[in-house]
Amino acid sequence: LGAGDGIFFSAGKKSDAYKLAGAARTKVGEELGLIEDGVFRLCWIVDFPMYEYDEDNKKVDFSHNPFSMPQGGMDALLAADTEEKQLDLKAYQYDIV
Repeated sequence: LGAGDGIFFSAGKKSDAYKLAGAARTKVGEELGLIEDGVFRLCWIVDFPMYEYDEDNKKVDFSHNPFSMPQGGMDALLAADTEEKQLDLKAYQYDIV
């Protein structure tokens, strides 16, 4: 790291940490004049996780769309016999952000 560089960490409940990191990113972008008003820069998201851990219900659940095919097909789905393996699965899902 050099002069002017920064590192941010957030911890705790995953969903809270994501919100904090997003708010910090937005604030830094605003303070440094990196956000252009009226300009949209889009990108494709292609490697969505198939599942995520639901902290409130203490279980693995669909992260986005339950009607998606896992990358690797049914073989990958059947091989995901533990929560850890389920959380490693990626889905054939796409989004623009």
